[in-house]
Amino acid sequence: MDVLMRRSLILTLLLALCLPVATMAQSGLRTEGDVATASGAYEAEVPVNSQAEADRNGGLARALSVVLGKLSGDRSVMSRPGVAQALRNAKDYVASYDFKQDQSVGASGAPSYRTLLVARFREDDVDALVSALGLPLWPQPRPKPVVWLAVDDGSGPRLVSVQQANAARPLLNRAIERGYKLGLP
Repeated sequence: MDVLMRRSLILTLLLALCLPVATMAQSGLRTEGDVATASGAYEAEVPVNSQAEADRNGGLARALSVVLGKLSGDRSVMSRPGVAQALRNAKDYVASYDFKQDQSVGASGAPSYRTLLVARFREDDVDALVSALGLPLWPQPRPKPVVWLAVDDGSGPRLVSVQQANAARPLLNRAIERGYKLGLP
């Protein structure tokens, strides 16, 4: 009986030690229906041709350049000294990455698909890179400016509001590339 009791105790301890590890391993996984997105200053989405290593590494370099542009606000960040060299080592700054399929409808009405790489970079490492490269660093959190945009589509002038955000989508997307989220009235 003593042997059975010890085995039972050992089994209970093993289960108690392994269960939290298995739970933690599963906590970072996405479930069906979840979509990977890049929403923070240290995250970016870029199109890639495939999920192959060469395409992924090129995508990580482009994603890091987007992040450096967001953090510095510098449109010409790629032309700054040392940036191109740093982008070759973009995978060294990655916290995590994922792929997603973006579906849209072409001009002919046929669906088209493209693969996007969603990359998240380690804040401390990227901040150290920004500092080493001598790039300006815009403070976080950033203000949220409101855009007062008037349109006249033949039915009279009116302000573009949140309900008509698609009319201002190129402007809103460009602001996101620069690290801002714009508001509409």
